Amino acid sequence: MKFVTAHAGSDVFVGVVHEQSVVHLSKADETIPNTMIECLELGESFIEKVERVLGRVRPEWTYELDDVQLLAPIPRPTKNIFLYREKLCRSCARNGRRSGSRKYHCIFESADDGHWA
Repeated sequence: MKFVTAHAGSDVFVGVVHEQSVVHLSKADETIPNTMIECLELGESFIEKVERVLGRVRPEWTYELDDVQLLAPIPRPTKNIFLYREKLCRSCARNGRRSGSRKYHCIFESADDGHWA
């Protein structure tokens, strides 16, 4: 599933790409929140709700891909997440920092205070 935050008309919504359209999830199921962060906080129940919606898609819930503007999935993230490849891990190790996974290195930075988490 490809989840998006999209803008159509005056409406900003969380959707899922389905075939050549975007399904407006909160129109399809009023219990689905309007922001990606709230959707992600629902965890597995969010995925289950979306699967139910995709099993009964109606035209009034959809927009053609060309008719929406795709926005940043999480417009105002609470954390900034950066993913670097193995080369950065080796660089961190040389500088005495823990490198985490050999293949990937994740750095979490708090958006509000700039401190490393």
